[in-house]
Amino acid sequence: MMAIKRRERMADFFICENSSSRSSENSPGAQSESLVWNKIMNAFHSRDAIACWHFPLFSQIGQHFREPDILIFDRQLGAIVIEVKGISIDNIKFCQGHQWHMEEYYQEVISPYNQAMDQLVNLLSIVERDKLLFRKVAGRILIALLQITEQEWEQSELANQVAPTPIIFGDKRINLQSTTLQKP
Repeated sequence: MMAIKRRERMADFFICENSSSRSSENSPGAQSESLVWNKIMNAFHSRDAIACWHFPLFSQIGQHFREPDILIFDRQLGAIVIEVKGISIDNIKFCQGHQWHMEEYYQEVISPYNQAMDQLVNLLSIVERDKLLFRKVAGRILIALLQITEQEWEQSELANQVAPTPIIFGDKRINLQSTTLQKP
């Protein structure tokens, strides 16, 4: 009998229609999203995964609309929501837990961790409607700050002010073996 070798699955990447509320392609946020998207394509290209940039999620509860910046489903890692912020270290005045107080930014206070967590909870509530998937899909979030290096972050007071948050810095790449971050 001839053995059949299973073909390695390659990742699929999709860019969904941007919402009308998105800023221009030249904005720091859009540029950062593009850079993160490229990092994701490099890190996941040979994995059994699906990645989507701006995947629209609709919740039946209250008809909420959520649009994760980047959403990944990986067979081993589960669902990953990445919230991208195109901010520099100088945009963050101070942090209190998961609330970041901003300057020279379009919002005074942001909470990227809570934003990503809300999107992940919404996503998993949709996935878990299928009884076969109920409590079977792991979830995690990452915050991408590509205009900030790890050294800048650590040298600022922010590292001590922010609640534990998994961050992708501009000088990092994703290590999928440990799902932590490494220097490139």
